[in-house]
Formats: sequence, C-alpha cells, structure tokens
Amino acid sequence: MTQARFREFHQDTSRQVWSYLFRLTNDMELAKDLTQETYIRFLQSGAAIESTAAAKSYLFSIATNLTRDHWRKGKVRGRWEDEQETEEFEEFADALTLRLDLAAAMEQLTLMQRSLLWLTYVEGYSHQEVAAIQRLQPDSVKVLVSRARERLAKICREMGIAKESRS
Repeated sequence: MTQARFREFHQDTSRQVWSYLFRLTNDMELAKDLTQETYIRFLQSGAAIESTAAAKSYLFSIATNLTRDHWRKGKVRGRWEDEQETEEFEEFADALTLRLDLAAAMEQLTLMQRSLLWLTYVEGYSHQEVAAIQRLQPDSVKVLVSRARERLAKICREMGIAKESRS
C-alpha cells in the first residue's frame, strides 16, 4: 500500500475504528491508543490486501485482538465518558439519558457480545465478515449475535429502558 493510499485509507476508516474501540473499552484515551496501535500493526503486517473492504475487515480484526489483549493483561476497565456534556445539556437531556442508560446496559455485556453487536449493527458487517474478524465459525455468529441482542434487551427491560421511551 502506497503512502498516499494509506493516508486515504486512514482518513476513511480511523473514526470508525476509534468509535468501535471506544464502545468496547468505554475509555476515550485507551481507544485513541488502541486505534494508533491498530494502524501500526496494520502497517507492520505488510499484508497484501486486494480490496478496501478486506483491508477494513483486517483492521477491525487487529483492533478486536488488541482490545482482547488489553483486557487479558488485567488492566482496569475504563469509565464511560460522555462527549455531550455541553452548555446545551437541557436540549439534549433526554437523548443523553437514554444514551447513558444504553451505555450502562452495554457495559453489562461481555466484550465479545459488545463487539458482535457493534460490528453487526453499527458497522453493518455481515455474519460472514464478523466471523472472519472475530475468528469464529460463520454459523455460530448468527446465534451469538441473537443471544447478545436478547441479553441486551433483557438488561434494558430490567433497567426500565423501553422502546416507548425512545420517541
């Protein structure tokens, strides 16, 4: 990958990678560090990747593995930091409350469950692509995503977060 192509690729994907890592770690600084390390590892791999989609998938695989490694090292979980604390708080209060409630609900999921839900519903990856990123059997991804979604729904119900409150 040429330097110019990498710059373009980085510009197109860095925000998505950071968002993904932030949702997994709930720590802005850790997400920044892991994002940087993801791109370093991507470049160091020297992998001959033919398409942008394949490169992006490989990038998310690296990010996922770095996050797993981080937690395996026994580091303390980060706290959720909200970016919406502004002077206009009153205007965004309802949306902010729902977002914080949902973040708290997501924190009750395992790293794998959060990752599966994020890759599937936010990044829009197919179950086949998620299987490649997570190094899982493609047939098991559908079941695991369904279970993660059900668990999140149960947690949300227990916390009083309902569909009606999203209007």
